[in-house]
Formats: sequence, C-alpha cells, structure tokens
Amino acid sequence: MLNDFLMSSPAGDAWARIGTAPRHGINTPLFSLRTETSQGVGEFPDLLPLIDWMEEVGFSIVQILPIGDTGTSPSPYNALSSLALHPVYLHIPALAEANRVPGYAESQKKLRAFELLPRFSYHEVVCEKLNFLRAYFSHIYEEKKEAILDFAKEHPWVVSYGLFRALKEKNRQLSWQCWPREEKERHRLSHLEKEHQKEIHFYTLLQMLCYEQMRAVKEHAEKKGVYLLGDLPILLSPDSADVWAERSLFSLQETVGCPPDLFNYEGQNWGFPVLKWDEVAQSGYRWWQNRLSYASHFFHLYRIDHLVGFFRIWAIPLGKSPIKGRFLSSNRKLWPFHGKERMQALIEASPMLPIGEDLGILPKEARGILEDLGISGTRVTRWVKYWEEDGQFVRGEDFDPISVSTLSTHDTPTFSGWWESSPSEAKLYADSRKIAYHKNLTPSLRDACLEDLHRSSSIFHINLLMEYAALFPEFSFPSAEEERINVCGVELQSNWSLRYLATVEQFREHRPLSSLLERCAQ
Repeated sequence: MLNDFLMSSPAGDAWARIGTAPRHGINTPLFSLRTETSQGVGEFPDLLPLIDWMEEVGFSIVQILPIGDTGTSPSPYNALSSLALHPVYLHIPALAEANRVPGYAESQKKLRAFELLPRFSYHEVVCEKLNFLRAYFSHIYEEKKEAILDFAKEHPWVVSYGLFRALKEKNRQLSWQCWPREEKERHRLSHLEKEHQKEIHFYTLLQMLCYEQMRAVKEHAEKKGVYLLGDLPILLSPDSADVWAERSLFSLQETVGCPPDLFNYEGQNWGFPVLKWDEVAQSGYRWWQNRLSYASHFFHLYRIDHLVGFFRIWAIPLGKSPIKGRFLSSNRKLWPFHGKERMQALIEASPMLPIGEDLGILPKEARGILEDLGISGTRVTRWVKYWEEDGQFVRGEDFDPISVSTLSTHDTPTFSGWWESSPSEAKLYADSRKIAYHKNLTPSLRDACLEDLHRSSSIFHINLLMEYAALFPEFSFPSAEEERINVCGVELQSNWSLRYLATVEQFREHRPLSSLLERCAQ
C-alpha cells in the first residue's frame, strides 16, 4: 500500500529510482572528514572511501551539509551563490599538471600541516588553496582555455558568478552594495565582462574542476549502490552573486528570521534577504529549476532546508528587532496553497527526491501536504511527542513511514549532550523505548538508542557520523560540546570547524564500529 501510494504521488518518479525499502545512512559535513590524503579539510575525493565503507556495512545513504561557495564565511549556510561549489574542497594532487606548477611541493607541505590541527582552520586553508590555484590557472590556462569556454557555454550562470567574484576581489571583498554605482547594476556590466575576462575564466576553471571531482563521486556512489543526499539552503547571503545579479527576486528592505517562541523569546533575525516568491513564480520558478537541475549532477536526493519558508516567511524590516516582523503572506488561508504549489514546482524541476526539513512550528496543513506530494519529513526522535495529547514520546514504530529518523542535527547538541543536560526528558525517552535509564549515556545505552532508531517505521534512518563513532573512546571527544557542529545564534570559533579524530580509513578498519553499523542496517 505504501509503495503504491508513493509511486503514484507527484514525487513518484524519484521514489521509483530510490525505492521504498528501508534505507540507512550517515550524515556528515564534508569539511569534517579526514583521510590519508586530505589537506586540512575533507575534500570531494574523500567521499570515495566513505562510500566504499558504507556499501560494506549495508548503509546506502551518505548525506552531507551544503558544499556551496561561501567566500569568506565558514558557514555552509551562508552561500554567495546558489550554484557554485566551494573550491576549498578541491583535492589539488588530483588536478592534471598540478605537480609541475612552481611552488607545488611547498604548498602541499603547508596544506598537509593543517591536518595536524584539531579543528578546520577555514580562512587559512581557503587562502592557501586559492593562492596555489591561481598559480595553477596561470600554468594551465592556454591548455584549458577551450574547455573553460565550453563549460561556460554549458553552464552560463558561471559567467555572472565569475564576474561577481572578480569585482569582489577588485573591491577588497566589500559587499556589492558598497561598490561603485556602475558595478552594482548587473544588467549594465557587459563591457566589464570583457575587462575581467581572464578573472572570470579563473573562477570558471575552479567550478569546472569542482564539477569534475564531485561528479566522479556521484558516479562512484552509483556503482556501489549508495545514494548521495545533498542540502540546499532556501536562503542566501545578501552579499551573493544571485542577489546582485537577480535583484528582482529578493527584497533588501527586509531580512528573514523567526517570530518569538518558547525557545527564543525575542525571536531570531538571520540576516538573509527575503525571497520574493511572487516574482519567482512569475518566472516559472526558473531560479529554483536552475538550482535543482545543477545539483542533480551531484546528488540523488536533497534536503529542503527551512521548509516552513515555502509556506510563509517571517520578514523583519531592515534594522528592526524580530518582534517587529510579519508573516508573508499575511493571509494565513493562502499558506497551504503556497506551500503545495512551490514544492510541486521543485519536484518537477529535477529527478532528485526531496526530503523536507519540517522542524519547528508549521502550518497545521503542512505535513498532510508533504505526505500527499510524497515528500519525507524529518523526525528528530527527542522532539517527536504527542504534543496535543499527553506530551509522551512517540515510539519509533509509530512514526510516519514517509520520514527520516535521526537522533540529532548539525544545529543541535549531540544525543549525548542532550541526554546529560536534560535528565528528566532522557528518562522519559528511555522509558518510552523500554530501555533501562542511566544518567550518563553509557555505551550500552547509546547502542540501544541507535538500534531503536534504526528499527523505527521511517523509510530513512540517518544519523550524524559522530553518533556512532562516539560509542568508542578512541574516536570520542573529551566532551559532548566538542562534538557539536554548530551552536545556533552564537558566534563561536568552534562553529563549522569539527574534524573527526580518526580518518575514514581508520573508521573503516575498526571492526567494532563497522559491526555496529552492520547490525543497525539489518
């Protein structure tokens, strides 16, 4: 029955490719991976041994956080392009002729030295890689010029993106809103494309190389029967190539956030520009179609970040506090219609299967609409309760099958961090699972909670890699706080800098860890 329902849903074609049998997977930031060849950051090819390991243990999903170009920002959710991949993830030794570039050995030595650091040193690694890549571009330019032009013809967005990056470089990385008047107006800049042609070609080369390395990862995953799950943020930096080039799609007089709630009494202001959904719709959702079409070169599934924003957005007047914001649209009766129409457009735009990040307070009709469309929601098990009844935890066996079960997300404390900071909740959780409670999340308790999650009725069971690795002291950090990927709303140096204590090869060779994953996948 479930299979027939999903196959006949609007997302049926994507379900037919993925299948409706239970699937198990891991979630990781790419930057957190270490391998025997990584250079201060997890790189595109580092996903290859991870995929091999997942195939060996019976897992078939590898989910990663966004890998888009974020410029000077370490947050993967602060993209300066809706399409460009981040060149920091390029593995330089894999580039043709790289070892013949003057300074190659010295640069490699510097990059390998970053592997000795406990955290991802974002700015230093980006700087060193870009410095070498500029030298590489000079060395390879004449040989690659035709290929660069061909890539730009096939992916014309890269010209606008390249010009944006070139002008940011010219203007000392200042926001485009601080540029000279003629450079602010994208439609007047055709003459500047000629003036900055070589710089545009540099950024086009970087995107071509990123495309080749990430495309090879997808092809390898397909050979292994593993599916890649990407992450597409709904929001972009105000200082992005998209906002600069397609001003009509964004409101710069308001920023996106969320209204006051039980967890944030003053609300939140995320600083992202408001997407003008009416303008997007009038263009036939071209902006989203382009994003999804390009992402489908790299992924089989994608996570829709901030799914509630497809129904309504909390818009805050520029410079005002979140409490002064308002919902767009103001007519609540239209929210279900908007959400359904917009997500239907996404489904039609690519062969990928969408996964909804439907956390937080949603319009009451939203989850029914997601189900009708064939879009899985997300179930963070510690938050799944009978909220409108007695507040008890919902057991995994009673989860909606069209969902992803997980113990934690990149924005939450890890499961052990929550367990130790919320003992009364943790005890209720253990009782609901018929697991003997202990105030510390002991290895046997963690093991039982992982097994319980993988036996839930959700089709997808996906956890952060650290939720498994933390079971073993040799892979564990001294505290649960050090395992966190991000703390929302707080500027911390530790945000977006997590790197694992072991390489993928060491994880893979660790028989007890692999046995745990094999057991979870059964």
